[in-house]
Amino acid sequence: MFRKPAYVLFNNYIIKPRTMKLLVILLLFIYNSVPAQPKIKKGKGIPVLMPAQKHVPSIVGIWRIIEYVAMDSAGNKINRFGEHPVGYFIYAPSRHLSINIMRTPPIQPLDFSTASIEQLRTRLEAGFSYFGHYTVQNDSTVIHHVEGGTVASYIGTDQLRRYKISGDTLKIGSPVNPCCRLIRAR
Repeated sequence: MFRKPAYVLFNNYIIKPRTMKLLVILLLFIYNSVPAQPKIKKGKGIPVLMPAQKHVPSIVGIWRIIEYVAMDSAGNKINRFGEHPVGYFIYAPSRHLSINIMRTPPIQPLDFSTASIEQLRTRLEAGFSYFGHYTVQNDSTVIHHVEGGTVASYIGTDQLRRYKISGDTLKIGSPVNPCCRLIRAR
């Protein structure tokens, strides 16, 4: 007859089978308690790990703008920053964001000390930028918490944006005007 060993030899230590069983159970419990993809929640200066959620395409990354088309009230397309605008939407893992869009071709250099009001207005309309933090509400809505930028009416506000990610393409805009198409920068 075959008998169970009274002790298990493990790395030059003698461990009882029952103790080994408890160690295995403890290791499995610890393994299953740790999230597969920890998320960082903004706290009071201290990052807090949150449990992983179902996988959805992440907005985190650097996105290069390839199209900025607005619609007027009649439904006509308006290329406010030209046919081929340039710029980036940057969504950092730390929940910081930076939005920068510029007209192409760029307007001529300007001496701000001698520029007319009309020249300054034209310069401001040639692009815009803002920065702040963002919150992803769900897999199709992000809120930009604007801290500063060239659009004075945005500063200190929350700008709701609807988005859709398909592969390396991000489409994003306000709920009434989805205007931007971007690709993930590599």
